[in-house]
Amino acid sequence: MCKIKLMLFHKTNSRICAGIIGFLAGILLLTLNSCSTDPTLIDRSFLTGETCEAPCWYGLEIDKSTKADILAKLDQLPFVEHNTYKEYDAGWMNDQNAKEIQFRCLNRPNEVCGGALTSNDILKRLWLRVGYDLSFVQAVDKLGSPDFLEYEQFSMSGKCRIDLLWVESGIDISAYENGSQGCQSVADGNGVSPNKLVATIFYFAKEGFGEPGSCCKRIPWPGFTEQGQ
Repeated sequence: MCKIKLMLFHKTNSRICAGIIGFLAGILLLTLNSCSTDPTLIDRSFLTGETCEAPCWYGLEIDKSTKADILAKLDQLPFVEHNTYKEYDAGWMNDQNAKEIQFRCLNRPNEVCGGALTSNDILKRLWLRVGYDLSFVQAVDKLGSPDFLEYEQFSMSGKCRIDLLWVESGIDISAYENGSQGCQSVADGNGVSPNKLVATIFYFAKEGFGEPGSCCKRIPWPGFTEQGQ
């Protein structure tokens, strides 16, 4: 994390003072931007395929990797905030003793950016918050057309959630928006905007695909809207 100390000197001429403050603020902004865009602090492996292609994540594989593998890998990743991992009880299918290890990333201070769920000590689900601009169309260009689209309108917050799912690969990407326009467009049969930005990526074991239930609606992949809105 970059730290900058600004020393402001009292000036009788307010224009000189304002100029100094503006100059120092500009330097601060440039420095903070350079910190936030440090490529080593942002996980872009979904697009880059670094070390292995999705749904493999830096060598961790669904239905293969163990808790020990997960912890060892988190300790190696430069963008992960080490020694801050927390383990929580979780449910997976019929296993009520499943556990999820949650971790933070350096580009998201004090915020959980991912979680790895294990059942009987085997990785079953991995979720990752996206720390860069990843659009639906980029994901489809990378993985091919998804099998399904899921959408849900939250009545309390008014937000619309749209997921694209690749069942055989075990990949699910989620995007959120304020308002109902996106969900309504899908409900009307108009497809989904290619420009929606992915908020969360999920890698999951196939038995976790299941039915959508009462929370949301699932339809075959409708394609993108022509307007891109």
